[in-house]
Amino acid sequence: MKLRAIRVKEFRRFRTGVAVEAIRDGINILAGPNEMGKSTLFDALEAAFLRRSRSTGADLDLMRPMGGGEPLVEVDFERDGRQWRLRKQFGRGATSSLIDAATGVVAARNTDAEDRIAELLAKTGTSSGNLAGILGLVWVQQKRTLLPPDPDRDPQTGKARVRGEYATLMDLVSAEVDSVVRGDLFNGVRQRVTTALENLVTTSRGAARKHGPLEQAQVALAAARDKLAEAERAAALADDRRATLLVIESELSHIDQPTLAAKAAREISDVEQRLTAAVAARTDRDLAIERLRMAQRDVALAEKDAVEAQRRDIAIIDLQARMTRALEIEREVLDLAAASNTNAVTPAILRRASELENRIAVLAAKMAAASATVEIAVMDGGRNRIRVDGVAVDGDRTLTVADRVAIDVDGIAAIRVILPGGADATAIAHQHDDHTRALSELFASLGLTSLETVKATAEIRTGLIEALDAARLELAAVAPKGSARLANELLELKAAQLAIVPAVDDGVTLEMLKAAVARHSAAVATATAAALDDQAYRDLVAVAAKIRDQEASRRKRVGELALKSAQLVGEQKGADEDGRATTCDLWAGAVTRAQAEVERLLADVRALQMLDGVLSDIEAASRRNVFEPLLRRLTPHLIDFFGDAKLSFKDQFAVDTLERNGTREPVAALSEGTREQISVLVRLSYAEALADLGQPVPLVLDDPLVYSDDDRMRG
Repeated sequence: MKLRAIRVKEFRRFRTGVAVEAIRDGINILAGPNEMGKSTLFDALEAAFLRRSRSTGADLDLMRPMGGGEPLVEVDFERDGRQWRLRKQFGRGATSSLIDAATGVVAARNTDAEDRIAELLAKTGTSSGNLAGILGLVWVQQKRTLLPPDPDRDPQTGKARVRGEYATLMDLVSAEVDSVVRGDLFNGVRQRVTTALENLVTTSRGAARKHGPLEQAQVALAAARDKLAEAERAAALADDRRATLLVIESELSHIDQPTLAAKAAREISDVEQRLTAAVAARTDRDLAIERLRMAQRDVALAEKDAVEAQRRDIAIIDLQARMTRALEIEREVLDLAAASNTNAVTPAILRRASELENRIAVLAAKMAAASATVEIAVMDGGRNRIRVDGVAVDGDRTLTVADRVAIDVDGIAAIRVILPGGADATAIAHQHDDHTRALSELFASLGLTSLETVKATAEIRTGLIEALDAARLELAAVAPKGSARLANELLELKAAQLAIVPAVDDGVTLEMLKAAVARHSAAVATATAAALDDQAYRDLVAVAAKIRDQEASRRKRVGELALKSAQLVGEQKGADEDGRATTCDLWAGAVTRAQAEVERLLADVRALQMLDGVLSDIEAASRRNVFEPLLRRLTPHLIDFFGDAKLSFKDQFAVDTLERNGTREPVAALSEGTREQISVLVRLSYAEALADLGQPVPLVLDDPLVYSDDDRMRG
């Protein structure tokens, strides 16, 4: 097939019609800036050949332009020298038409047209008849040349995308490969080997298959080994019991003898007699020591009583002296308190009198500053003719005027003296009168006449208070709780002295008690000399305990050995009633047979694995034959670009490694430009293989070789 023209309308970005005409043989390049619509034309080409005209849903939405429309695609192509036109209307009024371009006659419509396209472009009767598979090999969308050209797999996601590409490739290479290992005989052998191996071992770890013959043989071997081990343990235990009985009997013959018991009895009797005598002597010594301690205690108590009596006598004398002084101070306190209480000039009253005196002086000064002085000189004949504020003046007068004053001269004049600050002066005068009256009343209440007498009286009261405080401090030191409390303490102390019971009997003097201590000391010395000291006594006790323990241990050991002997005899009689100890040879034979079966099955596994490896090698060699037709077409292109280079494939025709200059590299690790070139070369080989098979289709690449440099582009 050769493309000759493509026309689109209302297809994605092309709302109005656009056409690419006169596509020639060979390489045709459509170049232009971004957003020109090159990829849109590629998608339209795919839609014409690979999408049904009645496509709906998302497929249709992807073809429509923004704002809506009914996509139209028309493609002119040549097949076997005959010109054809494929026209597809999508959306409303969807139709497909295959037209003979030379005559204009419609050869097929709708479904028939789409089926006829597949007949024209693909071989029928083989898997390569899948048109999507053929075109998917050689029509490459934008950016896909940078990704691995793995058939039937989305290179971006790595997930399967079955379009028939792999089947198409298999048909291409099978047409040229004479011998491919795909016959029923080979497959049957391979299946039998696989089934036999899977019946014996797992495919993942090579371990014995659960419930399989190998696992059952291994289980049987383990069971036989367990039975053999059990029989061997029973036989070993029987031998151990017999050996233990011999040891027990030997030990009993040595320790269970009458002479040993008699000797132990004598030694125990002797040491117990010695221990009894030692205990008696130590008891006498301890009693003597206790008597001495009691005598010493009596002496200490008598001495303590004497000291206590002396202390009480001193305490009584001290209490009596303190009580006498306390009574004197209490009387003095009462006198001072009475004297101070009769003196009424307290510090507060003194401060009040001083404040009033000072305030009166201040107000007098203010009055003098705010008042005026009026002097009146009465002439002869003027007596009683002048009145001041209505009061007749019979002689010379000097007046102090704070506010105003009225002077009348009978029959002559009425004179008024008015001061500007008269109101303030009057207020000050009233205050002066009030304070003067208050001070006079205070002096009267105290029975005093002046501030000096008040101060003198206050000083007298202060002296009384100071003397009273000093007396109270002394009383607190002598009798904190008062003289009455001291009197009670004195009575209690004298009563306690009378109630004391002496620690020793009446008539026994301190000298007599000391003489008794001397006698008891001599007795302790005598008893101590006759008794064992502590270390010697502990040694004797240890000897006695050791002799008793040795005899007790001997008797206990004799009893233990006799009991153990009886137990072993009983165990020996009933230990092998089930015959385990006598079946060692039987189970040894079973282990040998089970081991042989396991080894036989393991040999089968090894043989099957070897055969599986041989079959894998044969299949690998066949796989190389499968890839040979592609490699034969691809290798010259690789040499043109990379020099001496080879490309290898994995299963499913997935590209694997590039070998150049003796170095093999994974394709995924190559640079973007190199990967892009390899992808284009592989697609070119696909196109050549299709052409050689009689199915020529154009190689269509959208934005290829964008990462390649100029030198390799020229190559």
